[in-house]
Amino acid sequence: MRTTIAAGPPGSRQLSGFGRWIFQGFRLDDGMTILVNRGFVPESRFAAIAPATGAATVTGYLRAAETRNSFTPADLPQQREFYTRDPEAIAAALGIGAVAPLYLEAERQGDGLTPPAGVDVNELIARIPDNHLQYALTWWGLALTLIGVFAAYALQARRRPDPEG
Repeated sequence: MRTTIAAGPPGSRQLSGFGRWIFQGFRLDDGMTILVNRGFVPESRFAAIAPATGAATVTGYLRAAETRNSFTPADLPQQREFYTRDPEAIAAALGIGAVAPLYLEAERQGDGLTPPAGVDVNELIARIPDNHLQYALTWWGLALTLIGVFAAYALQARRRPDPEG
């Protein structure tokens, strides 16, 4: 079974431009089916891509399903085009039965120039948010603000005349 998702370039200069991500259902030894993102294919080469067949070992990264927002176009199941990576929606539209709620990003194999090539580990890691400095500055800023508020309260309390004395 082959499914596609219309997407932008994956970041690779060799395989970029208009194209699609190739998703295929793989049945595991325990009978569960998981969708695997085999990689990006330029639109000009899309018709020549055949589904993988037979037993295979796939290594990659498990990813959570993407969520749709108000700017996401409607899926086109008749043309096998999906605009979010939602394994359950793709499986339902294609009638392939129940699938795992996660999908696997297949790791890049070979030279990475023959589509679908999978996902380059370095590109995938570069996309993981690293906001630690921003979080640290936010929390330290909030702590300093709280100290300032307490200092202002304490000074004001000291300046008030004592009603009893």
